[in-house]
Amino acid sequence: MWLLIKKFTDRDVGSYKCVSTNSLGKADGTLRLYEIKIGFERGSRVKDHVSIIGGLAEAAQSSGASSGVGGFYGNSLSHILSMFFFIPILWPR
Repeated sequence: MWLLIKKFTDRDVGSYKCVSTNSLGKADGTLRLYEIKIGFERGSRVKDHVSIIGGLAEAAQSSGASSGVGGFYGNSLSHILSMFFFIPILWPR
């Protein structure tokens, strides 16, 4: 199952369900498209980042030290895990 969206916009974000039925039975699947904002706005302390863990992308939003959630180890751990999964791909074989 795959989905091709040309000229992706924020209106395309959401869930899509595909159902197929024939004489052998029925199959279905669901796709979810998420908006992941990367970057920052001037004057804003909120920063967006993407963590890739085990092949799954999860958008996380952190407001730095003021939030108190995750703290130093929570944010650093996600960055270390992201580097762990990306670095072996860059090494020559």
